[in-house]
Amino acid sequence: TTTSPTPPWCGCGGLSGSDRHHSGGFRRLTTPGVEGRLGKDYLKRIKQYGFTDVVNRKGNIEYRVTEESLMDHLTSNTDGGGGWASVSVVAVVVVLYMGEARDDEWDEGSGRSDWDKMIHTQCNARYEKLEKESQTKISELEECVRIKDRQHIIRASDDFIIFENLRAQVQELQSENEHLKSKVVDCTMCQNLEVQVEELRSVNESLNLLVEKLYKARVLAEVTLRERDELISA
Repeated sequence: TTTSPTPPWCGCGGLSGSDRHHSGGFRRLTTPGVEGRLGKDYLKRIKQYGFTDVVNRKGNIEYRVTEESLMDHLTSNTDGGGGWASVSVVAVVVVLYMGEARDDEWDEGSGRSDWDKMIHTQCNARYEKLEKESQTKISELEECVRIKDRQHIIRASDDFIIFENLRAQVQELQSENEHLKSKVVDCTMCQNLEVQVEELRSVNESLNLLVEKLYKARVLAEVTLRERDELISA
């Protein structure tokens, strides 16, 4: 596939700088000689292939003319003679926008306003189509946002439900264990009593030791008294 240069008049209404040597072709594009510049059946080629190539005398491609670049040039043309004054230029616009047209449909006496209305209508139709497509895309994006928000809310509500269930379970366990509080108190008292019993047991052991000592002392005293009595009687 051969890539041809962009035509010097694409996307603008006039020429500047190094592109001025193409001004002859530019002027012819706004006159009835447009077919001589782009070639016979150029409209059919543009409609069929989307473009037509402009070839110089040496057979080399100078640039490629597309439907978009041609329409951009025609709709923005401010070059002196004014392309809209030419029936050929209007024919280019109508054929590109509306399809095939018969030669007897071109009426030079119909005036500029009728053609302007027709082009204006076509432009409005394209604008409305683009606007509808934009609104459709916006609606789709809004629906995606709503779905995402809804999913976020659902996840949050699920977490809240889980939290509420856990809290209910905790409250239920607390109510079930309420009767255990008195038992806990009784258990504490028992532990205190056990400690006191251990203390009393320790005191009792001490008393037992003292009683044993006192018993031994009594026996010793009795022996001593007997010995004294024996000595006295002797």
